[in-house]
Amino acid sequence: MNRQRWKTWTVLFLAAFGGQAAPASVGAAESAFLVGGGQALWLIVSEDDLYRLAVKWRDQPWAKLAAEAQGEVAAATVVEEAAVVFFNSGRSVRYFPYQQEEQYGERAPQSLWPVGTRVLAACPAAPEGAAALVLVSRPAVEATQPAATQAAATGPTSAAIRPLSVELAVLRLEGQEWQQLAVVGPQRTGWPGRAHLAVSGGKVYILVERPERTFLVLEQGRWNKLALPAEPATGAVLALMGLKEQLLMAVFDPAGSGGIGIARYVSGKWQEVQFLQAAGKALTWPEQNRPGIGWAGDAVALAWQEQDKWLVADFDLQGQRVGAPEDIFARAGAVESADRAKTYFLWGVLLVLIVLMFWPGQALRTVPFSLPPTMRPAQLGRRALAFLIDVVPFAGVAYYLAGGSQPDDLLRSLKEGPEVEQIYALLGFLVAYPVYCIFLERLFGATFGKMAMRMRVIGDGGKRPTLRELALRNVSKIPEMMTVFLLLFPLLTRYRQRLGDKIAWTAVIDMELSPPPEPPQDLSQRPRAGDGSEREDEKP
Repeated sequence: MNRQRWKTWTVLFLAAFGGQAAPASVGAAESAFLVGGGQALWLIVSEDDLYRLAVKWRDQPWAKLAAEAQGEVAAATVVEEAAVVFFNSGRSVRYFPYQQEEQYGERAPQSLWPVGTRVLAACPAAPEGAAALVLVSRPAVEATQPAATQAAATGPTSAAIRPLSVELAVLRLEGQEWQQLAVVGPQRTGWPGRAHLAVSGGKVYILVERPERTFLVLEQGRWNKLALPAEPATGAVLALMGLKEQLLMAVFDPAGSGGIGIARYVSGKWQEVQFLQAAGKALTWPEQNRPGIGWAGDAVALAWQEQDKWLVADFDLQGQRVGAPEDIFARAGAVESADRAKTYFLWGVLLVLIVLMFWPGQALRTVPFSLPPTMRPAQLGRRALAFLIDVVPFAGVAYYLAGGSQPDDLLRSLKEGPEVEQIYALLGFLVAYPVYCIFLERLFGATFGKMAMRMRVIGDGGKRPTLRELALRNVSKIPEMMTVFLLLFPLLTRYRQRLGDKIAWTAVIDMELSPPPEPPQDLSQRPRAGDGSEREDEKP
């Protein structure tokens, strides 16, 4: 394990047991990337060589991914549902909302990524697709400049002016393959550190902020300069986002008020600027805490920091806020805590099963489990009905506590990643149902469902099962219900025993076909020699 991996595990240990869920104060737009697509929105907070990720996938709540120590993030984008993070070294890492393992991309070839290359921006190559575009500033290399793309929007360089060795290049990454799409440059004054990249309507757009704000579009292999909106003409550009047929530019503090204006570029024209607001009141942010902005389905999402919290809110294209701001890491921390509780619970179940199986003082069994000839195992159909009678009330309560969503939504949520309420409702069900079974089977030899179906739980040889055996057979229901194929175990056993029955040496018999087991004989009531009560066949 390398040094970076040790650093990552150290951070994860401190995060798990130190109680610090939110990232430290890092500034906002300069140190965080809010990138989204049609079904996933990602927040990536960078802190020197460490960064944290949180994702909101489809209709699921925010969830945190493990902290990473890969280096300082230079740019990020979303391809399909995965976040792709780029570094100035030419490496990339892809993260998925439904997987714990990241995917490392191949380092860009030196012919496209010479020493001194810096990443400026990234975006998806198309709204639907598996490729990403990366805008880099690099030393000019003649071999990497196709003749069709060497002309810059500023015109050809004069022979009297010494050309600089800096150019912009748009690279395409699809899977592990790197390709060069176009080059802008070289430039006389060099390129600034901030630029934006977007794709809309099959065209590639670049917005360069300094030395003067320049808006370029790639058409038929050539870069052309486009006009910028008359308003806002000032302010810092937060993002350039491409939709199918329109382009959005978000500008911070265009009028010196701390607000954010959204300008839309549709059919070659800039539309009227919309300022973000909530309930008719314009929203503002301080200069030192400018928010990050990204595309989220049919809305625009903003993420900003307040003290130790990261908040996110959605806005429609008219600038109106949709819903209240949400604390990203608080919700993600709750999901993480629930997942940790589920893990501890499953380990606890395993420990309880091991303790019950190897309880001290248990005699070693040398013969197989058997039933007296007068007892018959219960039929599987009747056992299934008894199970439904017992489990439906508990499942109904758990369903209500989980939020009572539609069955299709609940199944999809459980498959893709359950919410906090669903996790705790499931854990409550997995605790309450076995306890109910143990209690009734100890008192009456059967649960209400088994009583209704005229069945009874018995031990080896038809004896009454002990408390340990009842606990073992019912606690084992937890892994059986979580692993569907284990429910088929009774089809493979002689006495129609579940896996838990095999472990606990118990079985379920049919009372209509089998008489109840005889009560244990009280040794104190046995006749004693000489009292005249001996049986005739015992007399000499």
